[in-house]
Amino acid sequence: MPSRVAGRAVPHRGIGGRPLAQPGLAAAEMIAARLSAYLLVGGVESGDLAPSQVDAALQGARCVVALTPYAGEEQLANSTVILPVAAFAETSGTWVNVEGRWQSVAGAARPPGEARPAWKVFARARQPAWPRGLRIPELRGGP
Repeated sequence: MPSRVAGRAVPHRGIGGRPLAQPGLAAAEMIAARLSAYLLVGGVESGDLAPSQVDAALQGARCVVALTPYAGEEQLANSTVILPVAAFAETSGTWVNVEGRWQSVAGAARPPGEARPAWKVFARARQPAWPRGLRIPELRGGP
């Protein structure tokens, strides 16, 4: 079983927070594995882990897709493709706080340009593969 390390998302949880029978890798484990492709979502910076290892892994990958509100030096140097997404403050949503209570929030501002919340970018990319007739109404409108 993989070790529990810093830089971990929730690769051990599935839909609705249910435990997965076969958990995924933690972020540090993905970097150490030197994968051929990476999908970076949000403001992932090499400073979150060992910078030299992150840079080496990303530069050695065949494909790195970054969904990020920022296109700084690090993203430009390490990404094959950068897709603009809204920053967290520009995204409406529901969060679960440390007490386990749901909190709904509205975006504080509209995302700039063509940026959209990351979930909408994922939904649009996946949509052609969905069964006929399955629609997400929120995708029809603006951000």
